[in-house]
Amino acid sequence: MMIRLALASAVLLAASLQAEKIDLGRTEPVPSSQPIPVQDFFRPAQLWDPRINEAGTHIAALISREDKTELLIWDIAHRRAEVANAYGDLDVANPQWLDDRHVEFGLTSEKYFNFATMVAMVGDVQEAYPIFQFCGSVNLWVPLADRAHPLYWLSAELINTGDRIFNRQGPVVSGEALRPASVGIVNPDQAGNDWTTAVKVVQNNDEHIYRRYPPVPGVAAGYLADREGRLAIGVNADESGIAHVFRFSDGAWIPCPIDLDRVEILGPGDDPGQLVVLGPRTPGQPRALRFMDAATGALGDVLIQDDQYDFDGTLYRDAASHRIVGAVYDREVPTQVWFSEGYRRLQKMLEAFFSGRRVRIVETDARASVILVSVYSDRQPPWYYSIDLAHHQVGLIQKSAPWIDPQRMSPMRILRFRTRDGVSLDAYLTLPPGASAAHPVPLIVYPHGGPFYRDTWGFHGDVQFLASRGYAVLQPNYRNSVGYEWRAPDADRWDFAKMSDDVTDAARAMLATGLVDPKRVAIVGGSFGGFLAVSGVAHEPSLYRCAVTIAGVFNWTQMVKDAKWNQFDSPQYVALKRHLGDPKGDRTRLTAMSPINFVSQIKVPVFVYHGEDDHNVPIAQSRELVSALIKYGVPHETMFVSGEGHGPRHLDNEVEMWERIETFLSQHL
Repeated sequence: MMIRLALASAVLLAASLQAEKIDLGRTEPVPSSQPIPVQDFFRPAQLWDPRINEAGTHIAALISREDKTELLIWDIAHRRAEVANAYGDLDVANPQWLDDRHVEFGLTSEKYFNFATMVAMVGDVQEAYPIFQFCGSVNLWVPLADRAHPLYWLSAELINTGDRIFNRQGPVVSGEALRPASVGIVNPDQAGNDWTTAVKVVQNNDEHIYRRYPPVPGVAAGYLADREGRLAIGVNADESGIAHVFRFSDGAWIPCPIDLDRVEILGPGDDPGQLVVLGPRTPGQPRALRFMDAATGALGDVLIQDDQYDFDGTLYRDAASHRIVGAVYDREVPTQVWFSEGYRRLQKMLEAFFSGRRVRIVETDARASVILVSVYSDRQPPWYYSIDLAHHQVGLIQKSAPWIDPQRMSPMRILRFRTRDGVSLDAYLTLPPGASAAHPVPLIVYPHGGPFYRDTWGFHGDVQFLASRGYAVLQPNYRNSVGYEWRAPDADRWDFAKMSDDVTDAARAMLATGLVDPKRVAIVGGSFGGFLAVSGVAHEPSLYRCAVTIAGVFNWTQMVKDAKWNQFDSPQYVALKRHLGDPKGDRTRLTAMSPINFVSQIKVPVFVYHGEDDHNVPIAQSRELVSALIKYGVPHETMFVSGEGHGPRHLDNEVEMWERIETFLSQHL
């Protein structure tokens, strides 16, 4: 027996040392006789976030090449592509049309979030120019009547010009989007040290400001334009962490009687001064999507009132008028609701044409004659089509992951469970081929991060990877997962301990089905899910055989302290202090919810991953965990990676992480 174990360990070690070679040239699935390579589950999509122009002639989208995200402009009629791809280590993000010929997009990186806002022109995308740099610029809206002057929030301009640093947190401006730039893309590190270059960047930014608006009082948390693209709403947070809403009228900010603890603003309504909000909270009833008058706080008509789920989704606006004609939101599965009979008929037609898969209308042109759609399922990543209704033509633009064979993927089903205090919740269950009560398989409990997020039905590469390796995967939506908030008392909204208990209850409900082996259960999670993973093995040592944490939080006292460094630029610190407690006066609560204080109870191996450049959760959280694991003699493995942030962004690092996780799980399950 000892010889067999030694041989098995040697084989696993050899496999772990033979890292998979990254091959991005292959776009077809591997033959069914071969195992699916790890990289195929994590390769960036070939195309995503497509947008169609008003004329219906071109589509702008994001594409991937190796570890880079680039801009694609696709000529629908001629099936011809242009690609903008000369931005060094920066990635393209958030493309949107200004008019039929100009596309705006952002440049970002893990180090320089919202580094620059760019504009490219159809036919000459390589000559794209920057509008703003080093501003954290965010496009709020493109006005219907003046598309050359979008509305921007310059959330934090930070440029070193020698003897002073400009930090203009919060201004909103109207930008000269079609004005050619006087300076090209600037090397971020050079601009931080070279006075001349920095001054040129500042001058270029100022040249592209058409109009300035006064910032909302206090620390800005966000802005909102109305349907026409005019500045309408500002939100701030005071010293106690309470958010306040202001409306912009006659050049001044006027307080609104809106309690953001009761409602959540989702966007502008159709009429001036009107908002679309989620809420308010009513005990025992899901929150509705409805209109609200910003000036009075009076609630208006209900758009959607689901009987099981809080609305969690996005509004769909008509391309020509920007009026709300529908919404897409998550129930058990993604659901589209239309308020327009024309769009309802269109949806039915598309579902009949793409029978057996789900169809989402992404966008249409201004005449609603050319439609951009996404076709997908739990086993198929999105395939994007353009549909020309006038000429009865359907054209496949791109399969987002053509190397995935849907026939080899595993279906996702729903497991409903009840928590120990009676809250009814959902979990998504993906079983590997052959799993049954007669042949129970090992289980991976995989709670989502957030915590105010949710798992959804659809294709998920990480889940399919684990299922392909023979594991059942359970993704529980715990209390206060988005869409489920109404099911638990308001007092539980920041009760992280109860969320951990919910994950345990979901795991036990899964064990009761008999489809999985109760002696082979692991828990894996990233970010807040990493907190849940370590909490799980600390407080349920007999349930799990091992745990994996990816960029997790383990010391909430320290997390609140770290947030204080940015208290004058971000509302995060006051929000955490308000809801979790002040490290000076509420140590008991913070200590009780922090698994770092219960490492002595962990009896199973732990795998710890963290990126050294993580700006969301400092790597110090994982280093402290590892120190505690060493102190108490807990077996563990670590993977700390330089140049990575909150989770791996580079494919080679992501593949290596999952290869190591696969080896770790196989050793302990």
